[in-house]
Amino acid sequence: MKFAERNKRAQIRLSFGFLVSIILIIVFIAAAIYVVGKMLALKNYTQIKQFKQELQQNINTQWSGEFGSENYQYFLPKEIKKVCFSEGIGGKFYFLPLGVSPDDKFKNIKVTSDFCINNTGRVNVKLVKTYGKPLVNVQRP
Repeated sequence: MKFAERNKRAQIRLSFGFLVSIILIIVFIAAAIYVVGKMLALKNYTQIKQFKQELQQNINTQWSGEFGSENYQYFLPKEIKKVCFSEGIGGKFYFLPLGVSPDDKFKNIKVTSDFCINNTGRVNVKLVKTYGKPLVNVQRP
């Protein structure tokens, strides 16, 4: 009978080790999925930040000149459906469906009427500086 008890004990130890291995594999896969999700979120954040910086830089370029009109193209995450500019908030813009945040404001621009531009991964914006006017007008292309 002692031989049979040893055999059962060996089977239990083997199954315990197997169970621990499976749990570790699940933990590693979950950690990998979490890290990939965070990296994608960081990519979206970076694209949004780059959009804001590049648009402000292009506004400043138009503003420093006497007059001009130019179309610009920017890249945004596809989760953002629209980029909207509002005349009522004075240089404010917001993303749909994300909304508006307090620091989402551009300098040296004028929005003549509220409008939104659809985002397909790329957003086209027209910046117009009229001779004798102090601000750059943001329009649809």
